[in-house]
Amino acid sequence: MEVSGHSGELVIVTNREPYNHERASGGVVCKKTIGGVVSALDATMQQWGGTWIAWGSGRADFDCGDVVEVPCDSPKYRLKRVKLSPKDKQLYYWGFSNRTLWPVFHFFTERAVFSTMYWRAYQRANKKFASSVEEMAGPDSYVWVHDYHLSLVPSMIRSCVERIGFFWHIPWVPWGTFSKIPWRDEIFNGLIGSDLIGFHTKYHVRNFIECAEAMNYQVDKKRSVIHHEDRDVRIKAFPVGIDYQEFASEKTMPSGIRRKAAGDKIIFGIDRLDYTKGILERLLAFEEFLRENPEWHGKVTLLQVATPSRTRVEEYRLLKQEVERSVGRINGEYSTLNWTPVKYFYHTISFNQLIQYYRAADVALVTPIMDGMNLVVKEYIAAKKDLGVVILSEFAGAAEELEEAIIVNPYDIHALAESIKKALEMPEEEKKERFKALKGKVKKHDINWWMEKFFNEWEKIYTAKA
Repeated sequence: MEVSGHSGELVIVTNREPYNHERASGGVVCKKTIGGVVSALDATMQQWGGTWIAWGSGRADFDCGDVVEVPCDSPKYRLKRVKLSPKDKQLYYWGFSNRTLWPVFHFFTERAVFSTMYWRAYQRANKKFASSVEEMAGPDSYVWVHDYHLSLVPSMIRSCVERIGFFWHIPWVPWGTFSKIPWRDEIFNGLIGSDLIGFHTKYHVRNFIECAEAMNYQVDKKRSVIHHEDRDVRIKAFPVGIDYQEFASEKTMPSGIRRKAAGDKIIFGIDRLDYTKGILERLLAFEEFLRENPEWHGKVTLLQVATPSRTRVEEYRLLKQEVERSVGRINGEYSTLNWTPVKYFYHTISFNQLIQYYRAADVALVTPIMDGMNLVVKEYIAAKKDLGVVILSEFAGAAEELEEAIIVNPYDIHALAESIKKALEMPEEEKKERFKALKGKVKKHDINWWMEKFFNEWEKIYTAKA
C-alpha cells in the first residue's frame, strides 16, 4: 500500500466509527454510520486498505472482538475499536468534548464547563486511543488523527510513530478565547506532536499561529510553521468538500414537497439542533420578513428540519423547547386556512428525503452562528438540478470559498430578513450567474480534492527530510 508515493500503512484515528454492530431479532447486524467526512474516509480506506481506530459505540461491537474486517459484506480494511467505560464515555464525550471544548471553540465560553473530572476522563480516553495506535501502527505508518475529541493523541504517540497528521474540523478561536481553557498548554502541546495540522480556513490557521506566538513557541508566520522539539510543524488550510457525484447523480422519485408546502417558494434549512447553528435567529428573521412583507404571505414556506443532537445535555433540551415555542408563535400569528408559514420537523431524515428537500428548495438558509465549514450548503449546491439561491452566514467556514452566496451576519436579524427578501426576488440572470459559480467551486473542490491536497502537503514534509 502506498500513501502519496510512500510505502507505509494508513492508520486513521477518529472518535466516531465508520461501522457499528447492533443486536437485532435475527442476531447481530452491521450498520454503516452516516456522515459526510466519515463516508469519504471510508471510501479512501476501502481503496487503500489499512487500519481505522475509533470508539466502539455499538451495543454489539465487542461481540465480534475489538478488531474486525470492514465493510462487513466485503472487507477492505481493519477496524480497531477502543473500549471506553460508561463513566469515561459520559465524562470524556458528553463532558469534556461537548460541554467544554465544543462551546469554547464556537465562542460560547459562557456555556463551557471547566471540570477537572471531565479533563481527567479526556486524558484517559485519549491515552486509550493512543495505546491502540501503538498496538496497530508500525514505524512506517501514516497516522491521521481527526478532531477535537483527540487533541492529545499526537504527542502521546510521537515516540513510536514518525508520520503524524491531524485535521481539526471545528473552528479554532483566537488566543483571547482559547486561553480561557485551564488545560490549554496540554491541548496545544498535544496537537503539535503532529507534523501537519489542517484547518478548514485561513482564519483558523491565523488564530492557531497567534496562539502559538502567545504561548512563546518559535513561529515562522510567512511559512505557517511552528518550530517544536527540533521539528517544524506545518499549519495549513484545507477546506473540506463533499462527494459531489453522490449528491449530483442521486436519482429520487418525484417529490410532493412543493405541493405540501402550499406556498409558491420554499426556503429550506437543515441542522443538528445545536445552539451554534443559528436556528432561533433564523426563525426571528423569517418572522420579521413576514411582518415587513405582507405581500409574501401565503407565497413562501420555511421548511426547517432539526435533527436530534446531544439530547442528554440540558442546554440542548432547553433549546428544543425555545425553538418549538418560536415556531408556534410564528404559525399562530400568520397561518391561514390554506397556509402554514413554518413547517418544522424534529427527526432524522433519509438520504433520499434530503435530496428531495434540496431539489425542491428555492433558497437554502444556512446561517450558523459559528461553524468550522458547514457541508449542508455544498450538498444543496451539488444536489440542486435547477437554479437555487444560497443565504450563508459569514461565520461558516464555507463563506471563505463561496462568496457568490448572499453572505450575512446571523446576529443581524434585520439584515437576515432583508436577505430572505433579496433571495426570493433575485433576478433570474443574477441567480444564474451566482449559482453557476457556486456549482463550479463545489464540483472542483470535492472530498477527493481535499484529501489529495492534505496528503500532497503531508508528503512534502517527508520528501524534504529524505
